[in-house]
Amino acid sequence: MKILIFSNLPSPYFVEYLNELGKYADVIAVFERKKASDRDKSWEIVNAKNFKYFFLKGLKIGNEASLSFGAKKYIKLYKDRIIIFGNPTTPTGILGIRFCKKHKISYCVQSEGGFARVGNDFKTKLKKYLFSNCSLYLTGMKPSTDYFYSYGAPIEKIKQYPFSSLSEKDLIKKPVSIEEKEKLKKELGINCSKMILYVGSMIYRKGVDLLLNSLKELNGDVCLYCIGGESTKELSKIIKENNIKNAFFIAHSNLNVLKKYYRAADLFVLPTRYDTWGLVVNEAMAYGLPVVTTKNCVAGLQLIEDGKNGYLVESESVDGLTNAIQKCLDMSNALEMPVNNIEKIKNYTYENMGLTIFNHLKTIDSEDLNQYEKQ
Repeated sequence: MKILIFSNLPSPYFVEYLNELGKYADVIAVFERKKASDRDKSWEIVNAKNFKYFFLKGLKIGNEASLSFGAKKYIKLYKDRIIIFGNPTTPTGILGIRFCKKHKISYCVQSEGGFARVGNDFKTKLKKYLFSNCSLYLTGMKPSTDYFYSYGAPIEKIKQYPFSSLSEKDLIKKPVSIEEKEKLKKELGINCSKMILYVGSMIYRKGVDLLLNSLKELNGDVCLYCIGGESTKELSKIIKENNIKNAFFIAHSNLNVLKKYYRAADLFVLPTRYDTWGLVVNEAMAYGLPVVTTKNCVAGLQLIEDGKNGYLVESESVDGLTNAIQKCLDMSNALEMPVNNIEKIKNYTYENMGLTIFNHLKTIDSEDLNQYEKQ
């Protein structure tokens, strides 16, 4: 099998997925940009072990997309391959799909997650156009199955895969013991009985302000560690006005140190206002952490069951967030949620993701390919 896949960025998780897919197929990837504008230079390092890749030249659009007319060059050059657009709604992706439609070239679309907003507006009409008559629709979860279906995709052509940022070696077999947590807390200088962990950027969309307002309402010896950025002016204002002494911000941590925070934590919270996935949820589950997130987090909708391995709350609800966090911190069956998360996340690996997508692609009818050569 030969594959040509377009994507906006060579994000670390996407590269690892392509390395797995490349074990089963001949894969060429074409990226719009080398990195997002809000990411460090480590994103420019493409550790491509099992695939070839190219970068397009174009005009940068926003943090992650671009406008490039170069996609058609690769479509023409590699017309014998299964074509996948992992960037179907970026300007470059739109131009690539338009070229395929014009020349009756079959293609697939791939999306980790999303929420459908169907109406009579231009965006709805555009997505219905982009998602019409695809060979296959690859999606990371049920909410995105609904997303494609809402824009006209036939349900039998929508195929799910376990979207992940984890390899099999990242998974632990059993919950971290209380003794190890205490040891790690001491090593990291964490001086509280119950530690809440947040990992991500400190932008408004992630809802860290909601978490801080919730923190001041919690009972017991609790602290919050936010890893991924310094406190912003807005967050510092909340901390100062409420005299919050138990919130700590760590701008950056290498992977080995970050793993220690995951293992030391008692609870993971992602109070996002909107996330088309939220891979930190996967990561927290892999360390057996109960997870509290919002109903606007697609990973939460896919992976979290209230009372079983965490809680889902309404976005913007500080009271809902506070109640869910307190329930997790106070739970008497302290091992049940960690065990459930370790069990649930075990199939969400790069290895399983690559193999599952390969098997889905094998279902494409051969008559649906090589349409370009028939023109």
